[in-house]
Amino acid sequence: MLQQYVALSKEDKREKLIPDLIRGGFTPPLIGKLSMKTQSKGFSLIELLVVTAIIAILAAIGTTQYMKYIANSKYARIESFARQMILVAEDVYSEFQRYPSGTCSAISLTADLLCGVNASGTVVTGSANYNFKVPSRMLVSFIPKGASDIQILIESNLLTAWGGSGNAKIVFDSRTSSVNFSCWDNSIHKRNWPSGCP
Repeated sequence: MLQQYVALSKEDKREKLIPDLIRGGFTPPLIGKLSMKTQSKGFSLIELLVVTAIIAILAAIGTTQYMKYIANSKYARIESFARQMILVAEDVYSEFQRYPSGTCSAISLTADLLCGVNASGTVVTGSANYNFKVPSRMLVSFIPKGASDIQILIESNLLTAWGGSGNAKIVFDSRTSSVNFSCWDNSIHKRNWPSGCP
């Protein structure tokens, strides 16, 4: 069989005898070399670059979505505090027959601040007749508008710490709505600041 293999031309070796020889258990050196050349030993540089680019794109999209999620949760915290301050104003009004007036700011603090409203309706830092807490990085201003209306301004730099631009502001105005915010300015919901906003 080996003599037949040596006597054939190159074309005949490839076309006729090689499949027969391989089935018979003989592997010529030429076949071994050909099969080694066609085997892949690893990834090519192009394949690695494509995979790296795909991973980078997915990481960029994921990071952006994560930052939006964090900013939305921070904004929800600001909005929740604003709704608490609406309840504080209503409680003070029911107790003293006047809305609170003044500002309590913890916007530059890293801890909550205890504030209170005295019997005359003035907001003071520390304990008073009616007490409430202002979370760190927040400010609340109570602005009475006549005897039976109030504006409450909430300002916070929570969003600035997460890449937002400027302080977030929310205003509740009892003259325009009993439950909705009338003004807001933040990096998530953009700006709605009509002329009546403080």
